[in-house]
Amino acid sequence: MAVHQVDAHNLVPVWAASGKLEYSAKTFRGKVSKVMDEYLLEYPELPALMPWDGEQPVDVDWDALIYRICSSEAENMPEIDWCEPGEAAAMEVLLGSKDGFLTKRIKNYDMGRNDPTKPRALSCLSPYLHFGHISAQQCALEAKKRLHLSPKSVDAFLEELIIRKGLADNFCYYQPHYDSLAGAWEWARKTLMDHAADKREHIYT
Repeated sequence: MAVHQVDAHNLVPVWAASGKLEYSAKTFRGKVSKVMDEYLLEYPELPALMPWDGEQPVDVDWDALIYRICSSEAENMPEIDWCEPGEAAAMEVLLGSKDGFLTKRIKNYDMGRNDPTKPRALSCLSPYLHFGHISAQQCALEAKKRLHLSPKSVDAFLEELIIRKGLADNFCYYQPHYDSLAGAWEWARKTLMDHAADKREHIYT
């Protein structure tokens, strides 16, 4: 039986984008650009799978399971009211006619995405990408179709979606100490130490 490894989190699989830990977005961008056309393709039509004729899985009472978890962990699990889960909701955030990112808000992305006072300039797609409710490939394909609406903002979105996101995965994939300061570049550790005692007007956590 054939076993295939798939990286559906990135547009270009992390091991195909680069074979080593990349130092910066500049070096990573060049490598991704060389193979982008091999991966940024429309989804092919797939034939329907044959009905499963093997042993059926045991039925799960999902309602009872959810009730049990919520009853025992209710205080630690507040209900999320700012994000509706699912593929349909993800597509609404991306392409919705009322407040879709690519249909209504893309023009503000280039200049406003790093301004904390302009939250609507963001795509708001992070939770959907993180939990697999929508793919980076689908977002990129839809964004490229709308390049004419706001070239700078679409380019900035693709940079964040493909290059910056992929660079973060490159770091986690090739850096064994990705989850501690030991994995940071030497210049980053030095900068943190040099400014550890600086007085700060505001303290953020």
